[in-house]
Amino acid sequence: IQFGGEVLRVRLPMGNQYQESGVYDFESLTGNTLADFELGAVTSFTQGGGLYLDVTGYRESFFVQDNWRPFEKLTLNLGLRYEFSSVIKDSHNLLGNFDPNSTTGLIQAGINGVKGPYNPDHKNFAPRFGFAWDVTGKGNTVVRGGASLVYETINWEALLAFNNAFGLSNVPTGAIIDAAGDTAGGTITAGNLSIPPIMPQWDSGVPIYGANVSTSALNCFASPCPIMSVDRNITTPYVWDWTLNVQHAFTSSLSMEIAYVGNHGSNLTGIRDINRRWGRTIPPPA
Repeated sequence: IQFGGEVLRVRLPMGNQYQESGVYDFESLTGNTLADFELGAVTSFTQGGGLYLDVTGYRESFFVQDNWRPFEKLTLNLGLRYEFSSVIKDSHNLLGNFDPNSTTGLIQAGINGVKGPYNPDHKNFAPRFGFAWDVTGKGNTVVRGGASLVYETINWEALLAFNNAFGLSNVPTGAIIDAAGDTAGGTITAGNLSIPPIMPQWDSGVPIYGANVSTSALNCFASPCPIMSVDRNITTPYVWDWTLNVQHAFTSSLSMEIAYVGNHGSNLTGIRDINRRWGRTIPPPA
């Protein structure tokens, strides 16, 4: 019987200043994107914050396996592996998320009883099975097969800096979200601000988009603040692998092998824009 394990601590210090000065998007108000660019007709303007993060987490994995020969012609390989990845944590709790069950919609780790931006997944058991069968007992015809479940590792950076703009660190829990000036009760004031399309006056001598850009208080009530959120009950992606192999030796110098190999991924991580349907953007509620 063989067994073993590993405990790995991961630390990711990072900062994102890509959008501190803002990004202008020319997606054609007139039907000609190049003409809009030359005219200064901006479709949208997005400005993101530049938080410095010190993200940590750990991963555990343990396994046990055994080769068993119940008969002279048959050998079995049996195994079981367990994997666990902790929820990422920032040293200053500057990670947020969107939770439809929350009264404010936006939540932040370490505030109002929220332990982390999402919940851990404790069910990652991965079985292994394999066999080798000497059909004739002479060693000239052997059938081998096996199957295994393999868990993938979710990339942390995809949750923190998707497209260098969106992530759990840019969920504006400290931004204004209603007419009374209330916030979601958090301390994250970095975010992505989308300004409605206008024809800016480049030489007006004042901020092109007014107080939304010049002020330090992010106002998501005055203009929408797009965010990227993660399913609070996100589970680990996994892949099933299986194979069947037949080998036959005709002579000591001539043999033939036929094999089939298959795999199927399930629960794979993807990105979905819940504000889009049939390729068209749903306007925000009044």
